[in-house]
Amino acid sequence: MDLSALSGALPNGIASIPSIGGGASAPGAPKSGAPFSHTLANMLSDLQHQQQKLDQDVEDLATGRTDNVHQVVINVAEADLMFRMLIEVRDRLISSYQEIMRMQI
Repeated sequence: MDLSALSGALPNGIASIPSIGGGASAPGAPKSGAPFSHTLANMLSDLQHQQQKLDQDVEDLATGRTDNVHQVVINVAEADLMFRMLIEVRDRLISSYQEIMRMQI
């Protein structure tokens, strides 16, 4: 959809809006053309790696091999955030599936 015909009627700040389907991607969208299944698998792998790192950090803190409580707390927060994000993706997938199942053919 070309908006150039409307450029005279638009305020100055809005005149620079790119056309719909112009190839510009959303700010958070991945740049590669990787399938969603690969992206999801990578998220799961990253979460598993983060959990293993967190377990090791907590064990090191408990046994006295490290005294950097601050870094352990940061790692706990990162792992929690990654887990919450993955749960949100799962919830959205389930919601999308249920919405598709409610559609009439």
